[in-house]
Amino acid sequence: MLEFKDAADEFTNVRAGNINVRVQQLKHKVFTREGNDLKTTIRINLKEALVGFKRSLKHLGSHHVEINREGMITKPGFVQTFKEEGMPKTDDNSDRGDLHVTYEVDFP
Repeated sequence: MLEFKDAADEFTNVRAGNINVRVQQLKHKVFTREGNDLKTTIRINLKEALVGFKRSLKHLGSHHVEINREGMITKPGFVQTFKEEGMPKTDDNSDRGDLHVTYEVDFP
């Protein structure tokens, strides 16, 4: 809940009231938010889990985050963190949260 003190209409001999705003976060198809961090899950097949893979993940800001797990084994439930790829912590976007990608492996 956000409260803006003394921001409502004013009348003669009456102090301006407060405006209270409730912000609801809608669910996103790809990301969930925890504070300023973003979380998502990527499904990979067994071959990708064993020999690695390279993908591009479209971020909320329309830029792409390059995911490179080539040449390494990815265990089910492994979480890879991408620093400074989360939500902005300040209005000027200079400090950001992190992006946490959890991998789920599809076994044949």
